[in-house]
Amino acid sequence: MRRVKYWIEFIVIFFLNALMYWYLGGYFNLLLGVAMILFLGFTLAMVPLVIPKTEPKIEIPAAEFTKNTEFLVRIRVKNRSIFPVIRCTLYLEIGNGFFEQKTDKTVTISLPAKGEEVYEMPLSSGLCGDIEITLKQFGIEDLLSIPSNRPQNDYAAGLTESTESSAKGSDFSEIGQVREYIPGDSLKDIHWKLSAKKEALMVKERLQMSSQKLQIVFCVDRRNPQRADEVICFLYELGNSVIKSRIPVTVYWWGSRSRQLYEKTADTREGWKEVLEQIFYTGGGEEEAVEAFRMNAPDQDYLKVSEEMLVMWQR
Repeated sequence: MRRVKYWIEFIVIFFLNALMYWYLGGYFNLLLGVAMILFLGFTLAMVPLVIPKTEPKIEIPAAEFTKNTEFLVRIRVKNRSIFPVIRCTLYLEIGNGFFEQKTDKTVTISLPAKGEEVYEMPLSSGLCGDIEITLKQFGIEDLLSIPSNRPQNDYAAGLTESTESSAKGSDFSEIGQVREYIPGDSLKDIHWKLSAKKEALMVKERLQMSSQKLQIVFCVDRRNPQRADEVICFLYELGNSVIKSRIPVTVYWWGSRSRQLYEKTADTREGWKEVLEQIFYTGGGEEEAVEAFRMNAPDQDYLKVSEEMLVMWQR
């Protein structure tokens, strides 16, 4: 709308000036008409010369961020041309790659000739995962608001993590999972809350942390981001606690992007962070992980970390 308005004003002024020159024959109207033609040529030629010399870049302050904590993302745009830019529009896509949540954002700035402009954008995430910021394209408008866009694939990513767990306390000396009731099981081991949800009797099965290795099969429903985030935080805290006891942790998960079973072992806190990074980047958490693990290791014990286990732990 603004673009149409500018063009209408320019055309009206140009024809009024031409009419006055035809009627009065004044040199001022002649000079004004020539100046308007030169202005039009200048503004039309400016954008093709500026766009190749405009360099946008996304900068993030760190590779990792704490969940629910604000951080600044800087978008640095350099203008190497001799022309100033009144309006440069950046088209961004911001989202959480693990949960496949994306939103579009448009940023408009002005650029000095032979200079740069830095736009600071505060962001925060209430979910764990990998934060992705993509500059899809940018556009430059000339003095008459005629836009010209150029595709751009600048990309930056960081991880959000949390040391807060939804589990009660931090005692993971006994962990366990649930299974369906088998005649002969003790009634005190029935998990009534989960049984009501599943519409079948579910029994708590305790696993003592006395072995030299813990194998975890990780499953989570990413369609419910808030609940899935709680399961991830639980997994993070559980792994830290087990590793602190000098017991290695091996995690198995099904990657939704490559459709295969992944396996990674950690015996340090840094190694444990790398495990979660791999889960985020591969879109881990599909239920197929359990079946794939049983096929590869039919006789090995494992702990399934999922929403069901979290419900049992939060009881």
